Amino acid sequence: MSGEPQQLHRIEQLNSDAILAARRGDDARAEALWSEALALDDAQIRIRGNLARLLFKAGRDAAVIDLLEGLPSAACSPALLMLLGQSALRLRRYATAHTALVAASRLVPGDPSVLLALSQAAVGSGLLDQAVSLLQGLHQRFPDAPEPLLNLAVAMGESGRLEEAAGLHATLLERYGDQEPVRLNATRFFLQLGDLDQAEASFQPLCDRVARSLPLALLNAELALAREDQAASQDALAAARALDPRNLDVALPLFYSLLEQGDHVSATSLIADLQPLQLPEQPSTRLFAAIADLPTDAQRTLGLSMSFAPRDLVLTHQLLDPADALLQHCLTALGSEQTLLFERPGKPTRGGSQSHEVLDRSDGPWPQLQRCLRGAVSRYLDDRAGDNEWLKAFGLQERAPESLRLSGWGVVLQSGGRQLRHTHPEAVLSGVLYLALPPLNTAADPPEGALWFSPSACRAGSEPGLCVQPAVGLLALFPSFLPHETIPYRGEGQRVCLAFNVS
Repeated sequence: MSGEPQQLHRIEQLNSDAILAARRGDDARAEALWSEALALDDAQIRIRGNLARLLFKAGRDAAVIDLLEGLPSAACSPALLMLLGQSALRLRRYATAHTALVAASRLVPGDPSVLLALSQAAVGSGLLDQAVSLLQGLHQRFPDAPEPLLNLAVAMGESGRLEEAAGLHATLLERYGDQEPVRLNATRFFLQLGDLDQAEASFQPLCDRVARSLPLALLNAELALAREDQAASQDALAAARALDPRNLDVALPLFYSLLEQGDHVSATSLIADLQPLQLPEQPSTRLFAAIADLPTDAQRTLGLSMSFAPRDLVLTHQLLDPADALLQHCLTALGSEQTLLFERPGKPTRGGSQSHEVLDRSDGPWPQLQRCLRGAVSRYLDDRAGDNEWLKAFGLQERAPESLRLSGWGVVLQSGGRQLRHTHPEAVLSGVLYLALPPLNTAADPPEGALWFSPSACRAGSEPGLCVQPAVGLLALFPSFLPHETIPYRGEGQRVCLAFNVS
């Protein structure tokens, strides 16, 4: 044999040997053989699919995404697209999941498993109208199936239709109260609403399963925290960590608890155990947010030389003239936005309202604004080409501009309102554009109405943080992992902005 036929024969032999190894349970051998086959010809979709299924079974979702993301949709089967979507959902990479599952839904229109997963991706991406429409259609087709109704209750809650969501949860508990996911979601819903009694009543029948279930153990910890029972919350998290030591949902609450206690050494050790940061996988925004709260010397012990100081990471730019008509059009559109909800449950807004997704709308001022923001994001990435470690770590500069997804929502604060300290774990880059401002006392310390990239308690002595004074038309861009909040103001009038994520 010579040339191409010989290579194809070798690939087929490697594939056959890998299949036999996988059937024997020798996953490491199977992975090595399929990887060798792909090294010979990385266009072998069948081999790529076999390896992806092996990695998915092992829970290595980041590796699945690396293997499948970017392949032409026409070359992928619905099963492979579903695999990519499910891995992305498990990692909360909702934009990736949504893209894959939309492609799958076009190949198998009406497939309930694809549409159900797509609804989850739509909720995670803030595309709530799409999610509700999908789920209402599924519920009509399968009225006795709990899954569409369960996801519909979640989507209704996320969209601020709280009475409808509460009614759906009540129906689910009545019909399917013996099913764990039904009680889990009802408990989370009532917990977010602040109805602790109803949340605990929903959770009570599940108590005897906590020791065997990671989601239940985590929810048990949340309930204890809501009761302000710190000891019980710590015990619940310790029990959860015994089930899955590397799970971020378990480890990060423990990390922040250690940080609050001033135990930086143990907190740093916990982060070091979670993930070898030199692995060639896209890092987690949530993990970087935790690292950003550590003292600088602790960050260095993790092998990170990059600066986490806001002054090195935040860019401000006067995107639009204050008199630009686009600002007024956006302000008018937000003023009549039906999804604006006062102190939306699960969000950091206090003393104000927050909408759901508006930036993906095809009408009104939003397409024009999205074009403006995309241009600003592209310039931000171009200006930092080759010299920014965090952008390299997340691979954002390697992405084609058209592959970046922008998701935006309105925030309207009243006098005394604020946004609590938070990050944006579902994104890589975040930003805010100011649409309208009340008179602000900028001489106050800290300045009224400012966007504050606040240091954690253990960094406050060495890192003052950064205050960005808002101005109409001003754009601020920053890594999504960078903790931030707003300073309340006391004057009359509204502080209105469009916040957005890039993923």
